[in-house]
Amino acid sequence: MDTGPHAESERYDERQYRGLEVHCVRRNHAGDRDTNLSGEVSDETNESRAFSFFPMCLNIGILIASFIGGTFGSSKSFPGLAKAIPLFASYPYLLPNLLAALLPLVAAIVAAIWLEETLPPKVQSGYANSEGTLTSDDLPAKEETSLKALFTPHINTIMFSFAILSLLGGAQTALQPLFAFTPVKDGGLGFGEKQIGLAMSIRSIATIAVQVAAFPVLQRKIGTHRLYKYLMVLWLPTYLGLPFLNGLARTGDHTVAVWIGLSFTLMCSAIANMAFGR
Repeated sequence: MDTGPHAESERYDERQYRGLEVHCVRRNHAGDRDTNLSGEVSDETNESRAFSFFPMCLNIGILIASFIGGTFGSSKSFPGLAKAIPLFASYPYLLPNLLAALLPLVAAIVAAIWLEETLPPKVQSGYANSEGTLTSDDLPAKEETSLKALFTPHINTIMFSFAILSLLGGAQTALQPLFAFTPVKDGGLGFGEKQIGLAMSIRSIATIAVQVAAFPVLQRKIGTHRLYKYLMVLWLPTYLGLPFLNGLARTGDHTVAVWIGLSFTLMCSAIANMAFGR
């Protein structure tokens, strides 16, 4: 059961195909998430610290969503509410979705009222004609750039590298709660909603800590390229450790060992996530 910040909507409808539709739409709109204000208000002297704020904000959202998912995962936990409002009885996962929807609503209201435009329209006064106005003929001609010219070997390498990173990071974010929710006999850990929420909170707190405290220092001392290669290696234990955790859970007497092992894989995932801040 996914308690991530952008997966609650998949649990709204009991029909599985509806959840798949929501998932496809959500992932389609997730491609613009790296467009943020950090690049506009930073330069080479502070960009490493500025870029580290995006993963930090993302994981603050995961932390909040983990609390919402673990505490208000279903209106079945609040029989009085379901009895008073029949809609919650028909759609038990509507409650966490409404709570989660309040966050972007508040963010949109705050942005509309207080967030100023960072790139206001600019007037190219140097191209005014004799009458003091601009015409299309007065503006310099734009260089034509074909789409094919953009796909240079360097750009292709960067896109392929980021695609692999996105696959590893996205798959890990989806697999961790699913693995935790799956019964032990089927290869998972058999956790409940609150335990999953706790596990995802541990990962989020660890990610925020290493992203803010460690990433700027490591990026300056090790270098972006070398740091990126080291971080990519850390994805290995985050995936390879899951079968071993299931093996511990099958014995039934190693609850502490399971949590220690799970915390280790979550910590590796948190550190590896620094690659998104490169």
